[in-house]
Amino acid sequence: MAEAQKYELDDQEIYILSAYSNYYANQPDSALHYAWRSYQLAKEKDYVLELIPILTNILAHTTLKGNKDQIINVQKLLEGAMAEENQKLKKFVGDYIKYNAMQGDNAVLSMVNKNNKTKIWLLVSVCVAGLFLLLFIYRLYQISRKHERELQQLNLKILEQNKTLQQADEFKNKLFSILAHDFRTPLVSTIGIAGLMKDNPEFTKTEMEQFYGDIERQARGMLESFDTILQWIKQQLSGYQYKAETLVLHDLFCESADIVSEQLKAKKITVFNQIPKHVTATSDKEMLQFVNRNLLSNAIKFSPEGGEIVITYTLENNSMIVSVADQGQGMDEQTISKLFSISSNFGSSTQHGAGIALSMCKDFIQKLGGRIWAKNATPHGAVFSYTIPAKV
Repeated sequence: MAEAQKYELDDQEIYILSAYSNYYANQPDSALHYAWRSYQLAKEKDYVLELIPILTNILAHTTLKGNKDQIINVQKLLEGAMAEENQKLKKFVGDYIKYNAMQGDNAVLSMVNKNNKTKIWLLVSVCVAGLFLLLFIYRLYQISRKHERELQQLNLKILEQNKTLQQADEFKNKLFSILAHDFRTPLVSTIGIAGLMKDNPEFTKTEMEQFYGDIERQARGMLESFDTILQWIKQQLSGYQYKAETLVLHDLFCESADIVSEQLKAKKITVFNQIPKHVTATSDKEMLQFVNRNLLSNAIKFSPEGGEIVITYTLENNSMIVSVADQGQGMDEQTISKLFSISSNFGSSTQHGAGIALSMCKDFIQKLGGRIWAKNATPHGAVFSYTIPAKV
């Protein structure tokens, strides 16, 4: 490196810096440091043909680090380098043609005063040179078209990668929202029981044992839910995997009601599960249970004390329709229109988690091949419904 810098052998210095980058391939930070030095020198000394392989190496190491903004910046530099190389190639062809034309004109002018035989041979030579020139231009044209096609393919690939990165980022954010929303309710209930025990030391042994049992059951339920959702998250991060199994819809809602039993007791709400016990569906249990738990939890939130929640089932056009109805105040049209959007606040700020969860419910139901919607009930209350295929 020192010798190359001493004698200003820029191409050798660029090569040595690239070799350093390859040597530190398992250390992305070091590899990127030398790769960027190589790129800056090549850019400064106008080594256009070296920019594309250097930037390709930088893009590979930047992708390993997973920095989305840096990946996009490197991709833009790569596109610019390809465009610059293509432009210089076209300029080179034009200059070459002009040069050969001038040389041909000078040769013709110098042969004007020679004998006819020399003129004939000159004309033949010009024709042959023209033929080879046409072949050369045609070859350059083919190379240019090839580079254009490669550039188009690269642009399409970059767009697909950007789309994939954006989807992955949105998916991860939603998954974190699931964890926050799905465990908040049982944790609040457990904290409430613990506070009740602390503030009322006069409870009997039987009552204390009941409280301990409730805390243990809720903690165990949260742990099981966490393990299940964590396993599901790992599967989704490596690609969506649909796990179909035969499910009894009546039993699914019974399990969901057990999880929110403390909420039901606190508001003295009665759940009427009117789904026939023989009805089964072939679907992904974890995705479907996430939807069921959230619809039931929302119904509890907006139901009055001592109210009723009714769960019904109908079959229509090879689709199973499951509905959860409450006796709350209902919703205005603006709230209903934005209900399943992740940007929706779903009412007050304390209900924002429900808006996020309903957005995820929509994503899950769509992946299961169905749809989800909400409407106001008569005379009051709201009904949340979703469909899943009757046969898979």
